[in-house]
Formats: sequence, structure tokens, C-alpha cells
Amino acid sequence: MQDTNIPQNRVIIIGGDHHNGLGLARIFGLNGKKITAIIISCKKHSWIATSKYIENYRIFNNEKEAFDYICETYSNERLKPVLIPYSDGAALELDLRLNELKEKFFVPSINEKQGLIASLMNKENQYKWASERGVKMAKSCVVDLKNQEHSLPNTFGFPVILKPVKSAYAKKLDIAVCLSDKEYSNSIADLIEKKYESIFIQQFLNVDFEIVIVGAVSSKDDFVFSAYRVIRSWPSKGGTNSYSITITNEKILMQCKNLLKKIALFGYVGTIDVEAFLIKDELYLNEINWRNSGGDFRLLNHNYFYAYWFYLCICNGCVMSVDWHAPEKTYAMVEYTDFRHVLKFEISLIQWILDLVRCKNFALWNKNDMKPFFAKFLFALMR
Repeated sequence: MQDTNIPQNRVIIIGGDHHNGLGLARIFGLNGKKITAIIISCKKHSWIATSKYIENYRIFNNEKEAFDYICETYSNERLKPVLIPYSDGAALELDLRLNELKEKFFVPSINEKQGLIASLMNKENQYKWASERGVKMAKSCVVDLKNQEHSLPNTFGFPVILKPVKSAYAKKLDIAVCLSDKEYSNSIADLIEKKYESIFIQQFLNVDFEIVIVGAVSSKDDFVFSAYRVIRSWPSKGGTNSYSITITNEKILMQCKNLLKKIALFGYVGTIDVEAFLIKDELYLNEINWRNSGGDFRLLNHNYFYAYWFYLCICNGCVMSVDWHAPEKTYAMVEYTDFRHVLKFEISLIQWILDLVRCKNFALWNKNDMKPFFAKFLFALMR
């Protein structure tokens, strides 16, 4: 999408001190639009705020304080600002205050109804949503940890994977794969100690590979996306994608498109991140993240500016769909997390360097915006 008339609406991104937000800033900045960053962090300084594409920023300890500030400061602008959450906590707080925000801001929502995104951040509700629409997912159920009986339901066999029910209040490291009754009992005891009241159980799938879909939905008929195959994650088990390659297989992309179409028809509007698995050429949904993706940088140097196109669409009233195709065999890396595979002797330094050289897109390194790269490591040394 080309548009020489950049809207004057302010762009406000909300989330942690994380490369998710940096990728968003770069998407807009490379298109001539600087943004406002509201950063949720317990630290006094932010490394992503050093980006030249972030015009101004504020740091808050929690999402409530952040949105209180947004309402107090930006509610009366002449043109409605656009809010883009890039963390689960920010997406949850926004949706729980949707009625307060939607008149003064352009915000992500499902049919502009408060609480719907919050409801579907619950994995049990998301499983029901998928089942009702014929979307394949691993067999799943919720176990109440407040009851005395925590044994594995009779309909399940090992291996199983345990996940927190509500992603906004959870940590990736609390996801556990259990191969036996003993591992299951130990994991349940650990989760109870961490004060979890319920847990989501899924049958563990033998997958060919993991897929992440990154894009935006502006209406029931208008959405864009790209998809990539996860090669490595950090941590290796239950972690977040650190090294990937674009998907150009038309059969897989068509299944991704059909899934995004169901999400669009459901009434969602906003940027989005979808985790899925490919099993014997069939797509299985893992999780929908109703917020901007941490993979926003992965095609940045190939002009995949989906968040900016979404901004143009909702501010100018134009159609977002664009004639854009992912290039073949394009690799991307979150370099500061993927290098930990070398430190843990999971891959050799030579192999990692060879993988690094293949990449065209990085979470930190960007020749047009180098300050965050150096700030990330400087702040780490200052701890």
C-alpha cells in the first residue's frame, strides 16, 4: 500500500521493554511516522526507547497506570490516536476498558464489545471458539487445581502439555511437557506452589514444525499476513521463536489465510499473532494472541509494513490488502536470545555464525536504527 499523505493521528504503542515494540517503531519510522511509546517496566530506563523512531515515551510499573496516563493525556486530541498493544497484559487492560477508550481512540476489539478479547485470552474459551468453527486443535481441557483431585483425565494419555489458562497472567517458563504420571504430579505440585488455580491440559502433538502468522485485520473482508516456520526457540522447550524462515508454500499459506478469514469474520480488528502447527500438511491452531506480534521485525527489510498499512486503513478509510509476497528462503533471528543456544552448547558457534549470515532481518540489529542494539547490551551490563 502506497500513500504519500501520512495521517496526522498519533500512534501509541503499549507493552514491555521488548523487541516487539522496537519492531513496531521501526515499521512506522521507516514510513516517515514517529510514534509514542508507553512502556511497562520496573526499570528506570528503556533500551527500546533509544530508537530514533520513538518520538516520546513514558515508563510505568503496570498497565493500569499506563492506561490512566493515556486517557488523561491523549483523550482530547483533534484526531483520534491509534492504540496498538504489543503485550498480553496491555491487550487485556485495553479490552477491559474498551468502553472508556473506543470513543477517543482507534483501538483493537472484537465487534467493539468490551471483554470479548479478554474472554478469548482464556485458553479454554479459545478451544471452544476453534471447535465451533471447525479449526483443528489438540484435544484440551481445564483442570481445577483448587480441588483435591488433580489426576490426569481419563480421556488423555501421555505425553501431555500443561499451560496456564490465562496467557496475560502467565509465564512461558511455566509451560510443562509431561511424559509420565510422575512428571505430571511434579508439574502440578509446582504450579500449585506458584499459586495457579487452574491449568489447561492439551494432548501433546507430534508436529512437523511450528508456524507463526503475523498480520493485521481491518474488517471482515480485509486482512494481510505473512507466515514463517520456527527453526529454533529459546528456551528450546516451551520458549519463544528465535530463528525462523518465511513460508512460501501455497498450500500452507492458503490454510493460514482460511484461519485468518475466520478471525476476521468473527469481528476482530487489530494487529494479530497466531501460533499454529503443521502436522502431515494440516494446520492445527495452537494459540491466538490478540495483539501485535513479536515477529513484526522478521520481514522488515522486505517492506512488510503490515502495522503501518493497518494504520493507513483505519485513519484514511482505505482498503488495507496489498500485493505483497514473502521472498523465498528469508531467514530472521532474535540474535540476543538465539545466541544462548551456543552458550548452552546446543549448537556450535560455527553453526550459529552460518545461520546468522543467512539472516536478512534481526530483532536488534538494523543499520538505520543502531542505538537500541548498543543500549540493549549496555543496560544489561549496568544491572
